[in-house]
Amino acid sequence: MTTPDTLHAAIEAGKALTVLHQVKGFKPAIVSTHATGLAKLELTPEKLEAPRFLTAAPAFNDAGAFIAYVNQFKVAASRIFYCDDGTCAAVIDYHDGGGSDATPKHADHIARLKLVRSPEWKEWAGKSGEQMGQQAFAEFIEDNARDILQPDPETMLRVASGLHATVGATFRQATNQANGQIQLAFDETINGTVNGKEEAIPTTFQVGLRPFMGCARYPVDCRLRYRFDRSSGAALKLHFKALHLDPITEAALDAIVARVKDETGIAPALGAHDSDAFERGV
Repeated sequence: MTTPDTLHAAIEAGKALTVLHQVKGFKPAIVSTHATGLAKLELTPEKLEAPRFLTAAPAFNDAGAFIAYVNQFKVAASRIFYCDDGTCAAVIDYHDGGGSDATPKHADHIARLKLVRSPEWKEWAGKSGEQMGQQAFAEFIEDNARDILQPDPETMLRVASGLHATVGATFRQATNQANGQIQLAFDETINGTVNGKEEAIPTTFQVGLRPFMGCARYPVDCRLRYRFDRSSGAALKLHFKALHLDPITEAALDAIVARVKDETGIAPALGAHDSDAFERGV
């Protein structure tokens, strides 16, 4: 039978099994010290008058905005990590010091940068290696002439115009010339008369592309290739191969990492701030 005395004794015994802890970020909570484990009673942040420490996770696609944020909140212990997929993470409240003198921090104020491919990079890289008919190739050149560096856009537009004009012609042969062009020989039928004609196209050209939004343009060499489709009346098929895209991407990323270092004063480390970040992105 429970009596007031035994109930009071039970309450006092329960008090003896607990200790009051001040937990950062929460109001005081009773935590069990029983050998089976700990239990923590937390108050939700909206119940606090103000957060006890800063927690934030902003995300940026522009290196300039990322740098500005880091400079606004950085402290002496802040660290930046980056991966070769174009992602960076700035841990503002990183652990302070090192070795036995290190001061642990929560490391949960993290700004992230995820670089985004530019529209023109996606356009040219996406079409690289794709077989196109004369009209499709000519239209692609016309739509993207602004990106062409060499030969000049006007020359490539004339090539595109010439390809438009030869749609339906029968191609006989192609000759590589010393000036780096291909001389295409074809027959065009007008009013029942077959006329032999020629059209010159370059074997290589160069475009200027931004690997990522917000970065500089890089020259990208393209090799132009062709074939005669005998199954469709010797129609002309063309494609280009954009060269060295991976090294250009690496160079652009290196330049952005160097900019982050120069403008924040924090040298980014290649890697992730925690082991799981390699799977889910820093």
